[in-house]
Amino acid sequence: MPGDDEIVLRKFKRHDYPAVYKIFQVNCPSYFAESQGRNLSDFLDRNAQNYYVVLIGDEIVGGGGYSVNYLKTAFISWVMFKPQFQNRQLGTLILRQVIKEIRDGKKAEVIEALASQHSTAFFNKFNFTLLDVKPDFWADGLDLHRFQLKVKFKKFEPPVKKQGFKKKGWEIKGNKGAN
Repeated sequence: MPGDDEIVLRKFKRHDYPAVYKIFQVNCPSYFAESQGRNLSDFLDRNAQNYYVVLIGDEIVGGGGYSVNYLKTAFISWVMFKPQFQNRQLGTLILRQVIKEIRDGKKAEVIEALASQHSTAFFNKFNFTLLDVKPDFWADGLDLHRFQLKVKFKKFEPPVKKQGFKKKGWEIKGNKGAN
């Protein structure tokens, strides 16, 4: 059991839904439009395996995750915290984990975030590029900002001169029975 001040990042579990939904509600209308509540529910139904919650002690204080579409584009979604836990680097904790998971699993070549204007500084810290702005998209005074980050994969390097492999190619030495 975590200590009172220990920060834990873990995968979302279905029984976390009421706490996550309450965090959404306390962030309306400053960061989200109340009409987006159904979108949150749909997202968690389809992408629970890609959503994380942040706990301090036994309390869920925030969460965030992603989805991936058929074009291999990942979308950062629903990064949110209780107001008293905002601006404490907890969103950074989630975004680093999510980007690492997408990159290491080679799940997408591009990561996008559809957020409000209040998230610009946050996504800029991670070198996301602002692609588009649509005023009053989410609600009056809540603009859509579309951010993008190109994923860089580590280049695969074949083993060099290890037990049967030649540096110049993949010839295998000592393969008996090959003609």
